[in-house]
Amino acid sequence: MKTSLMESDNREAAVSQPLVYVVVITYNGKRFLEKCFSTLLKTDYDNLRIVLVDNESSDGSGAFVKQHFAAVDLLRLDSTAGFAGATYAGIRYATERTAEYICFFNDDTGIIDPRWLSAAIGYCQKQPTIGVVGFEEIPDESTAVIPESIDIEDTHVVVGFGL
Repeated sequence: MKTSLMESDNREAAVSQPLVYVVVITYNGKRFLEKCFSTLLKTDYDNLRIVLVDNESSDGSGAFVKQHFAAVDLLRLDSTAGFAGATYAGIRYATERTAEYICFFNDDTGIIDPRWLSAAIGYCQKQPTIGVVGFEEIPDESTAVIPESIDIEDTHVVVGFGL
């Protein structure tokens, strides 16, 4: 099944936006965080909170985010929990704050289309049996073109950089 969501569909979905938390996991990923958060903060979705789960980095990742991205919450773990443990900490953090949806991104991910979240949440709201939504990876962003519409397809494989 393939669905194309146009701008008007995105506006409809934004009428009653559920609270969404984007959880970014890092371990010594400071070199990636400028691009990650500068693009995430351009997301066209009003009811969005972003949290960095800092998995006991020693490169100043947490301090960098606090200094340059005040809108991003920081959850610094006292010990390295690994990716799974950091993910669980992010889930707990978001659900304690009544998130209806939680997105996970690797720290080296950048967003090209600011409509990504509105399209995904709008589709999930119309299809409540969906458990996971993934996003297309574009390895060379210099060749990326923002499409007129966002296509959503059913699949059995989801790439893990953004869920």
